Amino acid sequence: MVVGRIVAAHGIRGQVRVEPTTDFYGRFAKGSRLLLNGGWVTVESFSVHRDRPLLKLSGIDSMTAAESLKWAELSVADDAPPPLD
Repeated sequence: MVVGRIVAAHGIRGQVRVEPTTDFYGRFAKGSRLLLNGGWVTVESFSVHRDRPLLKLSGIDSMTAAESLKWAELSVADDAPPPLD
């Protein structure tokens, strides 16, 4: 299930801005695992910037790497329930 799409790089340390397709921002919490381009990545940090999730993903450590992900979709397993508060 797609939970967001990367729309831009943010800063020089590999953070990405995400256009969410879910109301459950808990899916982007630190430590969450997301499917990106056929492989799993871990969310190293999460914040909200201008009403959009701002994520630092494992293995994405530069602006160039983050920019190469523009328009990539982030997904979770279809059977993963949304986290509850």
